[in-house]
Amino acid sequence: MIVYKSGIKWDMGSRLMFLSMLGWSAGVIPAIVDSTIVVNRVMHNTKWVPGHFHMYMGLGVIAMIFGFMYYLEKNDSSIQTNELDKTAFVIYMLSLIGVSGGFLTSGAISTPRRFATHFEEWMVQAKFGAVSGICALLAISIFVIHFIRYLVIRDRRTTKRMAS
Repeated sequence: MIVYKSGIKWDMGSRLMFLSMLGWSAGVIPAIVDSTIVVNRVMHNTKWVPGHFHMYMGLGVIAMIFGFMYYLEKNDSSIQTNELDKTAFVIYMLSLIGVSGGFLTSGAISTPRRFATHFEEWMVQAKFGAVSGICALLAISIFVIHFIRYLVIRDRRTTKRMAS
C-alpha cells in the first residue's frame, strides 16, 4: 500500500529494486516451509532447495545489483533506458520465476538434487527451467551490455578530464 498511489517514477532502477524486495520476500516463503522439520526430512534433498535459493538470490539479490547499476547509470550519464531494457526487465522477471518455479515444482514431486540422470517423469520441469534459464541469460546480457556502455562513456569522460 505504500507504493500504490505513491507517485513513484518507475524507471529501471526503481523497478529492479522493487522486484528485488518482492523476490527476497517471496523467496523466503519456500525457505520457511523447508525449515520445518517434518517438511525438511522429505524435501531438503530435492530440488526444492535450489528453487527457493534461486528465487531469493535471482529475484532478490541479483535484481538489487542490477537496480543499483541502472541507478548509477541514470545519475551519472546521459544514457537513456529504452524499450529493450524494459523488455529485458519483463523477460528477467518471468524467466527467474520460471527457473525458480521449475525447481520448486520439481522439489514438490520429490525430484532429487545431485543426480546425474533423471527419470522421464522429472524432465518436463527440468526442460521448462532450462528454457527459462536461457531467457534469463538473454535479459542479463542486455543489462550487462547497458552497464558496459555506461562504463565506456564514463571512462571517456574521465580520460578527457585528466587530459585537460
